[in-house]
Amino acid sequence: MAAKKPRTPEEAIKQRRDQLAAKAENRSLLLRVVLIAVVCWGFFHYLFLITQVKGMDMFPAVKDGDLAIVFRLQQEYAKNDVIVYRTETGLKFGRIVARATDNVLIDESGSLTVNGTTQTGEILYPTYPEVDSSLSYPYQVPENSVFVLGDYRTRSTDSRLYGAISLDQVEGKVFSHCVPQGMPKLVERYRGSLIPSRAFADGGIHEAIEQYEDTIFYELLAEELALRDLDGQPL
Repeated sequence: MAAKKPRTPEEAIKQRRDQLAAKAENRSLLLRVVLIAVVCWGFFHYLFLITQVKGMDMFPAVKDGDLAIVFRLQQEYAKNDVIVYRTETGLKFGRIVARATDNVLIDESGSLTVNGTTQTGEILYPTYPEVDSSLSYPYQVPENSVFVLGDYRTRSTDSRLYGAISLDQVEGKVFSHCVPQGMPKLVERYRGSLIPSRAFADGGIHEAIEQYEDTIFYELLAEELALRDLDGQPL
């Protein structure tokens, strides 16, 4: 609604003052909103780390390309926690299999033993010692450290090579991750080589293609319905 035209100089001056006051109030409100947003983002960044998974170390639980949300302020870590930790080559994902003072035994049969108990669980792959590692077993995890393995035991690089991971290297605990949308990859790159993806290895190539076609179909359908709602006008 257009402002009422002033009839006298006094009304004109008052109208201008009101306009300037409104602009100043809007600027102040915008500044407060920006400040609150910056504080909230800083607080969120202090509590959480959001990062994209690179590599297949935690396949199939967490896959290459997944978006992971990591809680930074975890006070205590338990066995089977999936964590993010720092290495010289960047961030890595792994699962805690042993904590400080635990005794770890990995042998050529592919079994993992912690404190005399063979670890079975739902890991699909055998656990062999790292050929290029200087670690000898049984291995006792030092204080303030954890022993971390990837779920893809036959391909992951983890504590079998690095040794125990100091808690100072741990960024936090993964408590949620999101799978990227679209057609699953049929091949993935690992250490410079292409390997079959999970969709292919599980015999899911046809399902992957069907999922992709379904996604495209519903996107086209949504566009057609939107055009109909707009009486044929272009989107």
